[in-house]
Amino acid sequence: MDRKDLEQLNEGPPPDYAEAVGSPSRPLAGPSTPSSSNPDTSFRVPGSRPLGFPPEKAPYPPFQQAIAGPSSPRASSSKSSSWIPDLWTWRTEAKTDAEVKKTVQSLIKDVITDPSRADTLPILQSCLSACRARGLSFEDLVQRNFIDGHTPLYWAILGSRKRHPDNSSIDGAHSVLDFLVSFPLSDATTLDACQACMLNSDNELFQRLRLSPGFTRTTFADTVITDGVANEPVLVEHIPNAGAGEFTISYTIPNWISRMRVSRRVAVDFIARGRGWRLEFAALRDFDHTNNIPAGAWVAVLRLLKGSQPTFVSARIEIPPAAHRAQRGMEPLEIPMQPRRKAKLNPQDYGGEAESVEKIVVRLDTLPRGSSLEFEYAFSYHCVDCI
Repeated sequence: MDRKDLEQLNEGPPPDYAEAVGSPSRPLAGPSTPSSSNPDTSFRVPGSRPLGFPPEKAPYPPFQQAIAGPSSPRASSSKSSSWIPDLWTWRTEAKTDAEVKKTVQSLIKDVITDPSRADTLPILQSCLSACRARGLSFEDLVQRNFIDGHTPLYWAILGSRKRHPDNSSIDGAHSVLDFLVSFPLSDATTLDACQACMLNSDNELFQRLRLSPGFTRTTFADTVITDGVANEPVLVEHIPNAGAGEFTISYTIPNWISRMRVSRRVAVDFIARGRGWRLEFAALRDFDHTNNIPAGAWVAVLRLLKGSQPTFVSARIEIPPAAHRAQRGMEPLEIPMQPRRKAKLNPQDYGGEAESVEKIVVRLDTLPRGSSLEFEYAFSYHCVDCI
């Protein structure tokens, strides 16, 4: 091949993306294919991935072309410019990934406010596929606060009720929400979702999310003891015409005794009257100086979740005995939940209230039959009245 032949080859466009990346079974071609007799100018794919070369991408389905972008980068057509595959491909690929992220976020923003739309879930699934093909983390992307300071999950929760107050088309919305919580969520994302449920005062949806894989926060011990079912839904009933803010909750704690003895803590979260609540039973690890309770004592703790508004609380918890104990006429255990002084209950992230408490703590063995809770009230059913 003489100089004239080389010049004619250099006038053509550079190889497309597939040729540039190649496969392990064939050599990588540059602007021209040098003779095998010239080892000094030959260029072959090494055994390991060279710096700057992305793995070969599979063709995208037609629906994903707008998300994925061009699959074959093009270099300048200038005759005098030389083709530099490593640096050029690396820079083009990095730019393309940024564009993919931007396009995915734009598509999510367009459909997420009405999750019951028929095309919302397919579009989200296609965004996931496009990110997978590019080696991008869809899970990380969808948990960013890129829509007016909140995550897509936040707006999907608000949209699921705002547009369908009569629960029509709610199945479609639930499918989208289930998709968005099908992978582990960060604490910031779960808090964002909880705040959306509080705005809607939607405990039913919150319990659905709380039992999902993304929200689940269970210890290894709880998983073993409960056979993977550590959480139970909490039912909330708002009592009309019975006082401002009054409500009742009911729930069951499975494997109560085993979980308290091994994990030393059992907690449930729920939404009521536009606030997030946590009711917890625990054995104190350290001395509680505020309430003068020694380490190891069993306590009941009521607190507000982050993002909730402060409120006065007057509550009573009733814990029925186990079935065989109830037949003997054993009375339910009552736990009064009130601050020691007249003060509002505040969430941990709330400031500015001088007369306030962050939690209400009651030592169980100071109550009538409270010391027998560890033995007599297994698999108990709980009720709470709060004002």
